[in-house]
Amino acid sequence: MDSIKEAYNSPGFGSRYNSSRSIITAKEMLENDIIEIPMLWGHFLPKMGLAVISGNSDTGKSTLMRQLSSAIVTGQEQYLGLPLRTVNNNVIYVCTEDDVTSISSRLKKEFDGISSTDPYDNLRYIFEEDDVYENLEAELKRKPADCVIIDALGDIFQGDMNNMTSVRSFFKPYKSLASSNNCLIILVAHNRKSANENAGKADVLGSQAFEAKPRAVLMLSQVSGSPLKELRISKGNFVSEEVKKIKLSLQINAEGMFEVSVPSFGFSADMSQGEKYFDRIIELKEEKLSSRNIASILTAEGKKIGKSKVAEILKERIRKDDKIV
Repeated sequence: MDSIKEAYNSPGFGSRYNSSRSIITAKEMLENDIIEIPMLWGHFLPKMGLAVISGNSDTGKSTLMRQLSSAIVTGQEQYLGLPLRTVNNNVIYVCTEDDVTSISSRLKKEFDGISSTDPYDNLRYIFEEDDVYENLEAELKRKPADCVIIDALGDIFQGDMNNMTSVRSFFKPYKSLASSNNCLIILVAHNRKSANENAGKADVLGSQAFEAKPRAVLMLSQVSGSPLKELRISKGNFVSEEVKKIKLSLQINAEGMFEVSVPSFGFSADMSQGEKYFDRIIELKEEKLSSRNIASILTAEGKKIGKSKVAEILKERIRKDDKIV
């Protein structure tokens, strides 16, 4: 079990799969410890690659990302009730829509009463819109980060936002930057003006490539006739359809902080069947056995359980209990 957890949390996770070797055999991938995509935050954000968070104006996208950054650099184990799995406790925030004065004021208001400002030395802001890629490359080389937040995408994009080729060319170096530095790059985007509270990935402003290229697309929306906001996965190459249905109901309190309004989210799969077999399942998994083989062994031992339930326990229960990643 420890070896699996170490594989996910290791700072060198990305480098092992982005080395000079351009070919990796299926045998190597079958024999490694990875059974699911490593996650940075709950079921919403993967640990590495590109992600987009989009929404209409004034939904609080920047506020959500700024407060996520704070949770990361201060070493919080959870953010909004969902586990954070960090390595460096470090964030780089590219801010094009605000300046030092406005961000300073907001930081002081949101984090009034913090015991120490020392952890915030690991939250680096870049306010310059020019040479963003070069600045990020230099900063990541100087000091690794768990994630980079670019707020906002439209300000640094050069070219025709409605041209798929132009968009793909823009994403390519950033995808490489994320991979080579084992971090997640989150781009804050805007929805089309016609988008409503049920907006999906197709409502991200610009070419379809803006939602096709990233591994994750999150949508933050205002609930009509309510102060509540809703965060959901519009695209997630890393989670099941069942998990995609799990939404986060949020509100902003008097201090301007996001908080969970209805703490009813979680993995809905019933884990009662096989609960008492959990330790045995993990023991067998550490022997690098497939879910089918584990189910066969358990059945032979008189423990009736199917391979789908074994796979479900490995994915849902381990993530829920934060045993992996």
